[in-house]
Amino acid sequence: MSNTGKLTLLPQAGEFRDCYGILYYNFLMLKGEIKTSLQVLILQKETDKVMVQRQRTAFPPNFVHSLDSSHMMMTAVACKGAGLNFAGVHDSYWTHACDVDEMNRILREKFVELYETPILENLLESFEKSFPTLSFPPLPDRGDFELREVLESPYFFN
Repeated sequence: MSNTGKLTLLPQAGEFRDCYGILYYNFLMLKGEIKTSLQVLILQKETDKVMVQRQRTAFPPNFVHSLDSSHMMMTAVACKGAGLNFAGVHDSYWTHACDVDEMNRILREKFVELYETPILENLLESFEKSFPTLSFPPLPDRGDFELREVLESPYFFN
């Protein structure tokens, strides 16, 4: 049994769907050791039992990370389209010094494009379809932050 399952959560920007549609399942592992005169071998076998608490605590940071990854992919593709060199790891993005202002503009535009979609609404709808017998809490109220202000913010990302 594989330890990853795929669930498309957000029907936005088709080519990026795979970046944020992955759910990681935490399965209970059976472990054993074999000691020899040269080494210790550790064997493990995945079971069919999902570790519920680990699954519950792993989902939020993994989901946020997948959104960050989607933003990076969208930025990288847009930079390539604009003729910019792009490199990035996690939340650090690089380009040539002469292209920093253009990359910063692209970063903001792609951030707004991603977060203008109803991400939590789509996630809830996906869960309700996938798990119709479960009850989910209501979504929190939206705040009054104007997302498009990011486009003019001098300190949005550094």
